[in-house]
Amino acid sequence: MNSAPLIATWMYSPPATDQSLHHQVGSNIGTQKVRNYYWRSTVVLLASAALHHPDSQRILLVNEMPPSEIDGFEIAPLLARLGVQVRELSHITRPPEGYHGAWSTQFIVLDALNDLASIATDRQPVLLLDSDCVFIRPIPASILERIASAGILRYDLGHADDSKENGLSNHDLALLAAEYDPPIKKNLIRYAGGELFCGRADLLNQVVTIGRSAYYESLRRNAKGMLKFNEEAHLLSYVYEVLGSPDASANDLIKRIWTDRGVYSNVDGSESGLTIWHLPAEKKSGIIRAFHAIAAGGTFPDSVRACSRRFHLTVSPVELLLMYAKGFLRKIRNSLRNLRSS
Repeated sequence: MNSAPLIATWMYSPPATDQSLHHQVGSNIGTQKVRNYYWRSTVVLLASAALHHPDSQRILLVNEMPPSEIDGFEIAPLLARLGVQVRELSHITRPPEGYHGAWSTQFIVLDALNDLASIATDRQPVLLLDSDCVFIRPIPASILERIASAGILRYDLGHADDSKENGLSNHDLALLAAEYDPPIKKNLIRYAGGELFCGRADLLNQVVTIGRSAYYESLRRNAKGMLKFNEEAHLLSYVYEVLGSPDASANDLIKRIWTDRGVYSNVDGSESGLTIWHLPAEKKSGIIRAFHAIAAGGTFPDSVRACSRRFHLTVSPVELLLMYAKGFLRKIRNSLRNLRSS
């Protein structure tokens, strides 16, 4: 097996008129301002991969080439310095308008995995990550061995079985799985976080084949007003179940970390033992500052302590006060908007 991992992320540039909802940045994802939150994130993720896995293949999958510059920094030379291969996707999977209220761009993960299947080798470890993830250390040998033996690792967010994530509960996922694939008979299927695909290269084609079939079935059900997989994590949870991926097998690898104490935080001190941090609340703060430092010729923070400060896992009293103040003002603004619309 090629032990050097393939580490990839993807960046979808929607039309300027696109109003798809992505909760951390809003509904106007077609604007360049909002796109740049994601472009900066891709640079920071791939810089962290270059620091901790200089032997890795580092891939950026796009439907449009990156802008020439962001915040005054040229992007092409920066990606070249980080050893990033930029690949244009030949196909974009998007459901019809009105399919679901949020995350309608996320089914592009099927196109991304399909492309990676064409360049990954043998049983090589492949990690496809949301762009707002970072590596804080190299992948441990024990986890690389787990990928080799288990085939695909699965991140369980630990949601209550009856709570709904983007419209479906764990019980709903099991109900749908039985209808999509009758041999599956379970009371529940654990929702797997869509920020990570982590598996062997030789399984990619199976993942795409099963996932694509489930996607087309979801389109058929949508047209009839039936319950369906609403987003890519629903679909991947089903695929992982079909392929027998062990539940929670990636939970010591990655965590979805909410860092804005003025809104919600799940920082509990265990994060320093992980390898990958998913930082959705940092796209407008810590990731921007990390991007500026890297683009100016620096590197990704080279210690867990420095990462904790950069991405607000540890905060000063002043930062904490500002977070709560902004959260309070945000609540007032939202209340005023609701009053105007009522």
